[in-house]
Amino acid sequence: MTFGLEYHRTGGEVGWRAAAEAALKGKSLETLISRLVDGVEIKPIHPLDMPSHGRAFRVSAEDWTVCQRVDVPDTGVANTLLRADLEGGTAALDFVFPGGLVSEGGALSVATVSDLKRLLDGVHLPMIRLRLSAGQDAPEVSALVLACFDEIGVAPDQITLDAGIDVIGAFAARGRLDTSYDVLKRIAADAVLGLQASGIGGTWLTADGRPVHAAGGSEAQELAFALACAIWHFRMCDETGIGPEVVAERIEMALIADEDVFVSTAKLRAARLLWRRALAEMSLAHVPLRLHAETSWRSLARRDPHVNLLRGTAAAAAAAFGGVDSLTVLPFSAALGVADGFARRIARNTQIVLQEEAGLGRILDPAAGAGHVEALTQELAQRAWDEFREMEAQGGIVAALRSGAFQNTVAELRDARSDDLVHGRATLTGVNAFPFLEQPDAAVLESVEASESAAGDHAAALPDPGEGKRFAAAVNAFAGGESLQVLMAARPSGEDRVTPIHPIRLASDFEDLCDAADAVAADTGTRPSVLLVTLGSLASYSARATWTKNLFAAGGLDAPFGDTGFATPDDAVAAANDAGAWLTVLCGSDAAYADQAEAVAAALSEINCTVWLAGRPGPMEEALKAAGVSGFLFAGCDMLDMLRAAHRVLGVPSATDMLPVETG
Repeated sequence: MTFGLEYHRTGGEVGWRAAAEAALKGKSLETLISRLVDGVEIKPIHPLDMPSHGRAFRVSAEDWTVCQRVDVPDTGVANTLLRADLEGGTAALDFVFPGGLVSEGGALSVATVSDLKRLLDGVHLPMIRLRLSAGQDAPEVSALVLACFDEIGVAPDQITLDAGIDVIGAFAARGRLDTSYDVLKRIAADAVLGLQASGIGGTWLTADGRPVHAAGGSEAQELAFALACAIWHFRMCDETGIGPEVVAERIEMALIADEDVFVSTAKLRAARLLWRRALAEMSLAHVPLRLHAETSWRSLARRDPHVNLLRGTAAAAAAAFGGVDSLTVLPFSAALGVADGFARRIARNTQIVLQEEAGLGRILDPAAGAGHVEALTQELAQRAWDEFREMEAQGGIVAALRSGAFQNTVAELRDARSDDLVHGRATLTGVNAFPFLEQPDAAVLESVEASESAAGDHAAALPDPGEGKRFAAAVNAFAGGESLQVLMAARPSGEDRVTPIHPIRLASDFEDLCDAADAVAADTGTRPSVLLVTLGSLASYSARATWTKNLFAAGGLDAPFGDTGFATPDDAVAAANDAGAWLTVLCGSDAAYADQAEAVAAALSEINCTVWLAGRPGPMEEALKAAGVSGFLFAGCDMLDMLRAAHRVLGVPSATDMLPVETG
């Protein structure tokens, strides 16, 4: 059953099953099916499907809006960089404040109208789109922006502002609200009324699925969460007298595109199907969804960071195929710190090349009719709808968060995702696959000191939220010189807490090991290393030795090997003594292991070397262990467990051992 669409088939079976079964030599066709972390099946081939009537999609085939993060604490530096972004083709700026959900790389230190004017110096505001990433602070930050526009002399109706008001995403990501949920809900609704009265263009509300992706959740969970947030906003506005038709026009959905091109494409397409279904359920006329995407934080790596360029490019292409209205590509160096001008230029040019040279924005739905993408779109939409309905059955997204049920399911899939990476079922290039010991330089901004601002140390009084009065008073207070900190302090005291869904980076565990090995190399001048004891000919041991060398490199350890094998146990012992090796790994063919492994392992054990073997031991396991082999490395083993064990054998201090000792 399709998700709200009827399809007709334009193709059928063409004998591929018989051909596949013959090639598999008796194995089941099930072996060709892969699965996402939540079990969604990716089949090897799908029939060609075409929608029999119009799909809910973008309004027209045109380029998406190129957006760039502005997250530099030094306001002067931030202004210089954003002006270069605009001159280089950026059409939207994403102002990231400390409370923002995407502030891992840095955040602005803008607190007053004067600060914001310095940040916007030289910017022709009517020509750009301005986004705010401020989390639970979005109502006050929106008021600050309007006050600044008024002082600059730009009418609100000339501006396109995506205010980013989103209570639920902030609640889930941080696990804490600085005032009670009920109060913040009223403040958010009051801000929506204030923005409506201002006549400003753009969107006011954001249904944000990005925190779920950042925490390791599945595509269906991300979609379900974003849809639940959207429905929550409809209900919040209904309580304040704002009609659902207005909300539908003034809300955006924000999702992540990552390096899995087909899955990200399908997810973004599924978002529009879910939106259409939700509007139909509310008996509302269809309004095209405004869809913003950002490339994945959790996939970024600090080591070999230029590989992030490939991940960002793939994600940007997926976003284009999925039909986003705007896109932010994270700079490739974002995991290292606040990006410099070069990394920002590459981030925006990635999009511009895809637009101008590849023409990806000129087709309304590039993936239409592709059986694989159509089937995956349908499956993700249905999974997300089912999960959304489960949240609704619990009483809505807030009730699901308070119970911890949603966070628990996200944590389960996060752990499953990490487990896939650790066991090699999933790969992250430069991290657990094809690691690079000698790290290339990737510059970030060295000086990211926050600009000084007249924050004020007094209290401000604002009216209770309602009918936009609090928002209007905040705009006036900012116009009078008040600071963001002062107005945030004007919120009623209290807080609310739920279990947070913290962002992760998948590479971090491997990076910690590499950092520890790097510290030893810097201190001693020699990188911790493992001796690969190769047996037999180069042709017979090369594959296993190369795989083993790469495995150790994922933990920052060197494991060199030569082009000739060790002929006798004495040769291996001599090499171990010469190298001062504490950890040795036998590498060879199964035949070489049968002939030499036990004798070589026993000889190395005699000189107190730890001996491991590359490959599964099979029927030789007991004999090898008796000879002194204490570990086995093979595809599918727990890479982190083996690397941590190698660090212990080599005496590499752990990351916690290297932390400074606090004295008091």
